[in-house]
Amino acid sequence: MRLGIKTKTSILAVTICSVLMLPSVAYAQYTGSAYKIEEAQVGAAGSENDLSGTAYKGRATAGDTAVGIVNGTQYQAVGGFTTSDAPELEVIAGALNLDLGNASTASTLSGSSQFGVRTYLAYGYTVYIRGAPPTQESGYVMSNLTSQTAPIAGTEQFGINLVANTVPTSVGADPVQVPDSSFSFGNVNANYGTANQYRYVPDDAIAYSNSSSGVTNYTITYMVNISSITPAGTYIFDHSVDVVPTY
Repeated sequence: MRLGIKTKTSILAVTICSVLMLPSVAYAQYTGSAYKIEEAQVGAAGSENDLSGTAYKGRATAGDTAVGIVNGTQYQAVGGFTTSDAPELEVIAGALNLDLGNASTASTLSGSSQFGVRTYLAYGYTVYIRGAPPTQESGYVMSNLTSQTAPIAGTEQFGINLVANTVPTSVGADPVQVPDSSFSFGNVNANYGTANQYRYVPDDAIAYSNSSSGVTNYTITYMVNISSITPAGTYIFDHSVDVVPTY
């Protein structure tokens, strides 16, 4: 038999909760046992001030650059030069068609494809995978793994994960944060985050972020095994990757 993968990516905009954005200029006093910030101003109009105490020292000047994301359970703020006030969600699709080749009861088929997600002024996102398991022309649907399982040649199996693997071969990759983990915060769902273990349940959440995030590049690994009674033919896994932002 031969097996192919077809991937579609889509964005589903759903408002789930609100995000409190800090104003561009704020005056306040924040104190603790080892720090103090008084009359802090964000913006070009700030003047040079010394902030010091027995266990800390700091200085703020006009023109200092603050870049990045600050958040907590009740707030989120994005800092940077000329930041936009328009929410954004970007999904970057990799190869949309993948040919896994000819299957055999003596070996395991595998392959991978990539997609990336970036979100701005959102309270995170969730990535869902949708579509029936690989289906033959006659309508036969391959057995999918409903729990994390290792590949077993000669047993009909279909599953995916989103991490680097060594079984059945060196395939896949862990999420890559761009430019680094201080700007991007995408994570793999636990059900798809164990190396050499595969699962596929339609409509499962496979990845997420709990805050605005720079680009996180994900790699989906597809794993297929057939048995001696799996019907011959060409199988297609026609699926979509849907990204739902949270605002």
